[in-house]
Amino acid sequence: MKSAIKVLSFDLDNALYDNAPVIAHAERCSSEFLQAEFEKQGQVFELEAFLSIRQSLLEQNNPAFENLSRMRKHALSILCGDLNNAEYIAAEAFSRFIKARSLIRVEPEIEAMLSKLSAKFTIVSASNGNCDIASTEIGEYFDSRWSATDDLRAKPHPEMLQAICKHYSIAPENLLHIGDSEAKDGGSAQAAGAAYFKLAPFENGYFDPEKVFELENRLLN
Repeated sequence: MKSAIKVLSFDLDNALYDNAPVIAHAERCSSEFLQAEFEKQGQVFELEAFLSIRQSLLEQNNPAFENLSRMRKHALSILCGDLNNAEYIAAEAFSRFIKARSLIRVEPEIEAMLSKLSAKFTIVSASNGNCDIASTEIGEYFDSRWSATDDLRAKPHPEMLQAICKHYSIAPENLLHIGDSEAKDGGSAQAAGAAYFKLAPFENGYFDPEKVFELENRLLN
């Protein structure tokens, strides 16, 4: 497998860092701002109401809302619709979320792995989420960033991986996609004709470096 591989596409959330605390912090940053703004206008911010709006948008199965940034902005505009300065408040709430969204914590073993692999392969990110990997401590290892926020279909649709192959002028068999979800990441790789490796070092509630070392051994030894 490794002899044919030229490009590695990494999923981000829960593959390269534990995403749960990242999202929790980002939601808190946004919610604290919204709570203060609602209170200024004599209203009550209810997180449950916001989550309900988001869920209703997800249930529409609208490909446009596979772009999670677009969906969040739309949900915030609905939530803040009756407020004075609604457009500003919704935009600021989104801004506070997205800034915190990329404040990830990367384990040393994962950064070391990326450093080693980037010396041999072209590394890119392929994520359904809206983390700005270029602004993080591991951004230097990624040659390009591909995301559903760029209006590419979210995995398991193959469009993102197909776009990577086209961009680098490689055949699907020259691409290895790496991610934690067999359904989304594995499904996308299979549909695109690319190889897949499951990397889920946080799936048991703690970091398991052995899963990182397994990927290193597959590709470097």
